[in-house]
Amino acid sequence: MISFKSRFDKKYLSDGLKAHFKIKLKLIKYLPLVGIGYFVLFIAISLIGNKTISLSTLDVVMIVACIIFPYLYYYLNTINFKNNSLYGKELNWEVSSEFIRGSNESLEFKVRWRDIREVYKLGNGIIIYPSKNNYYWFPKSDFENENLFSEIMEYVKSNEVKNVVKN
Repeated sequence: MISFKSRFDKKYLSDGLKAHFKIKLKLIKYLPLVGIGYFVLFIAISLIGNKTISLSTLDVVMIVACIIFPYLYYYLNTINFKNNSLYGKELNWEVSSEFIRGSNESLEFKVRWRDIREVYKLGNGIIIYPSKNNYYWFPKSDFENENLFSEIMEYVKSNEVKNVVKN
Protein backbone atom coordinates (compact mmCIF):
# COMPACT_ATOMS: atom_id res chain seq x y z
CA MET A 1 0.00 0.00 0.00
CA ILE A 2 1.16 3.50 -0.87
CA SER A 3 0.39 6.38 1.47
CA PHE A 4 1.02 10.06 0.79
CA LYS A 5 -0.46 13.46 1.54
CA SER A 6 -1.62 16.24 -0.75
CA ARG A 7 -2.39 19.79 0.25
CA PHE A 8 -5.67 20.92 -1.38
CA ASP A 9 -4.37 24.40 -2.22
CA LYS A 10 -4.15 26.77 -5.17
CA LYS A 11 -1.16 25.04 -6.81
CA TYR A 12 -2.70 21.58 -6.39
CA LEU A 13 -5.97 22.75 -7.93
CA SER A 14 -4.31 24.71 -10.72
CA ASP A 15 -2.07 21.81 -11.76
CA GLY A 16 -4.94 19.34 -11.58
CA LEU A 17 -7.23 21.58 -13.63
CA LYS A 18 -4.49 22.13 -16.24
CA ALA A 19 -4.02 18.35 -16.49
CA HIS A 20 -7.78 17.90 -16.88
CA PHE A 21 -7.81 20.55 -19.64
CA LYS A 22 -4.95 18.77 -21.37
CA ILE A 23 -6.71 15.40 -21.27
CA LYS A 24 -10.44 16.01 -21.59
CA LEU A 25 -10.92 19.60 -22.77
CA LYS A 26 -8.39 19.86 -25.58
CA LEU A 27 -10.66 21.85 -27.89
CA ILE A 28 -11.22 24.64 -25.36
CA LYS A 29 -7.60 25.74 -25.57
CA TYR A 30 -7.97 26.29 -29.33
CA LEU A 31 -11.06 28.51 -29.09
CA PRO A 32 -9.05 31.78 -28.90
CA LEU A 33 -7.30 30.78 -32.15
CA VAL A 34 -10.70 30.13 -33.76
CA GLY A 35 -11.92 33.59 -32.69
CA ILE A 36 -8.77 35.31 -33.97
CA GLY A 37 -8.89 33.27 -37.19
CA TYR A 38 -12.51 34.27 -37.70
CA PHE A 39 -11.58 37.95 -37.32
CA VAL A 40 -8.55 37.62 -39.66
CA LEU A 41 -10.78 35.96 -42.25
CA PHE A 42 -13.07 39.01 -42.31
CA ILE A 43 -10.09 41.36 -42.66
CA ALA A 44 -8.58 39.23 -45.47
CA ILE A 45 -11.88 39.13 -47.39
CA SER A 46 -12.23 42.87 -47.05
CA LEU A 47 -8.66 43.53 -48.25
CA ILE A 48 -8.79 41.09 -51.15
CA GLY A 49 -12.15 42.27 -52.45
CA ASN A 50 -11.50 45.97 -51.80
CA LYS A 51 -14.87 45.99 -50.08
CA THR A 52 -15.92 47.13 -46.70
CA ILE A 53 -17.38 44.19 -44.83
CA SER A 54 -18.99 45.02 -41.56
CA LEU A 55 -19.13 42.58 -38.73
CA SER A 56 -22.60 41.81 -37.46
CA THR A 57 -23.37 41.72 -33.76
CA LEU A 58 -23.39 37.92 -33.91
CA ASP A 59 -19.92 37.90 -35.49
CA VAL A 60 -18.54 40.17 -32.77
CA VAL A 61 -20.16 38.04 -30.05
CA MET A 62 -18.73 34.84 -31.57
CA ILE A 63 -15.23 36.27 -31.83
CA VAL A 64 -15.24 37.64 -28.28
CA ALA A 65 -16.83 34.46 -26.88
CA CYS A 66 -14.23 32.25 -28.55
CA ILE A 67 -11.39 34.35 -27.16
CA ILE A 68 -12.75 34.80 -23.64
CA PHE A 69 -14.49 31.46 -22.95
CA PRO A 70 -11.41 29.33 -22.05
CA TYR A 71 -10.17 31.92 -19.55
CA LEU A 72 -13.64 32.39 -18.08
CA TYR A 73 -14.12 28.61 -17.78
CA TYR A 74 -10.79 28.22 -16.00
CA TYR A 75 -11.51 31.18 -13.70
CA LEU A 76 -14.97 29.90 -12.73
CA ASN A 77 -13.62 26.43 -11.99
CA THR A 78 -10.91 27.96 -9.81
CA ILE A 79 -13.59 29.85 -7.86
CA ASN A 80 -15.59 26.63 -7.44
CA PHE A 81 -12.51 24.87 -6.06
CA LYS A 82 -11.80 27.68 -3.62
CA ASN A 83 -15.39 27.45 -2.33
CA ASN A 84 -14.98 23.71 -1.76
CA SER A 85 -14.95 22.75 1.92
CA LEU A 86 -11.66 20.87 1.40
CA TYR A 87 -9.77 23.93 0.19
CA GLY A 88 -6.68 24.60 2.29
CA LYS A 89 -6.85 21.20 3.97
CA GLU A 90 -4.61 18.17 3.65
CA LEU A 91 -5.82 14.95 2.04
CA ASN A 92 -4.38 11.60 3.10
CA TRP A 93 -4.25 9.18 0.20
CA GLU A 94 -3.90 5.41 0.37
CA VAL A 95 -3.46 3.53 -2.87
CA SER A 96 -3.44 -0.26 -2.86
CA SER A 97 -3.85 -2.96 -5.48
CA GLU A 98 -7.61 -2.98 -4.75
CA PHE A 99 -8.66 0.62 -4.13
CA ILE A 100 -7.86 4.31 -3.77
CA ARG A 101 -8.88 5.96 -0.50
CA GLY A 102 -8.84 9.64 0.31
CA SER A 103 -9.49 11.02 3.76
CA ASN A 104 -9.04 13.88 6.19
CA GLU A 105 -10.68 14.80 9.50
CA SER A 106 -14.11 15.38 7.95
CA LEU A 107 -14.23 13.20 4.84
CA GLU A 108 -13.46 9.72 3.64
CA PHE A 109 -14.05 8.17 0.24
CA LYS A 110 -12.96 4.97 -1.40
CA VAL A 111 -12.94 3.92 -5.05
CA ARG A 112 -12.14 0.43 -6.28
CA TRP A 113 -9.87 0.07 -9.29
CA ARG A 114 -12.59 -1.78 -11.22
CA ASP A 115 -14.71 1.40 -11.01
CA ILE A 116 -11.98 3.61 -12.50
CA ARG A 117 -12.54 4.60 -16.15
CA GLU A 118 -9.11 5.95 -17.16
CA VAL A 119 -5.72 6.85 -15.79
CA TYR A 120 -3.23 9.21 -17.43
CA LYS A 121 0.39 9.45 -16.43
CA LEU A 122 1.71 12.91 -17.17
CA GLY A 123 5.15 14.39 -16.65
CA ASN A 124 4.10 16.15 -13.45
CA GLY A 125 1.59 13.70 -11.99
CA ILE A 126 -1.15 11.14 -12.45
CA ILE A 127 -4.77 12.00 -13.18
CA ILE A 128 -7.37 9.32 -12.42
CA TYR A 129 -10.93 9.43 -13.76
CA PRO A 130 -13.52 7.47 -11.76
CA SER A 131 -16.18 9.06 -14.01
CA LYS A 132 -16.21 11.10 -17.19
CA ASN A 133 -15.36 14.52 -15.70
CA ASN A 134 -14.58 13.72 -12.07
CA TYR A 135 -10.89 13.20 -11.39
CA TYR A 136 -8.26 12.68 -8.72
CA TRP A 137 -4.97 14.48 -9.20
CA PHE A 138 -1.78 12.99 -7.75
CA PRO A 139 1.07 15.48 -8.30
CA LYS A 140 4.50 13.93 -8.64
CA SER A 141 5.81 16.34 -6.00
CA ASP A 142 3.63 14.65 -3.33
CA PHE A 143 5.47 11.34 -3.64
CA GLU A 144 8.50 10.72 -1.46
CA ASN A 145 10.31 8.97 -4.29
CA GLU A 146 9.89 8.03 -7.94
CA ASN A 147 9.19 4.37 -7.07
CA LEU A 148 5.79 5.23 -5.55
CA PHE A 149 4.79 6.96 -8.78
CA SER A 150 5.73 3.84 -10.76
CA GLU A 151 4.05 1.54 -8.25
CA ILE A 152 0.70 3.28 -8.76
CA MET A 153 1.05 2.70 -12.49
CA GLU A 154 1.71 -0.99 -11.75
CA TYR A 155 -1.61 -1.12 -9.85
CA VAL A 156 -3.28 0.45 -12.88
CA LYS A 157 -1.82 -2.18 -15.22
CA SER A 158 -2.57 -5.11 -12.91
CA ASN A 159 -6.23 -4.02 -12.63
CA GLU A 160 -6.49 -3.57 -16.41
CA VAL A 161 -7.58 0.06 -16.21
CA LYS A 162 -7.32 1.98 -19.47
CA ASN A 163 -4.17 4.08 -19.12
CA VAL A 164 -2.22 6.42 -21.31
CA VAL A 165 1.22 7.93 -20.81
CA LYS A 166 1.49 11.55 -21.95
CA ASN A 167 4.26 14.10 -21.63
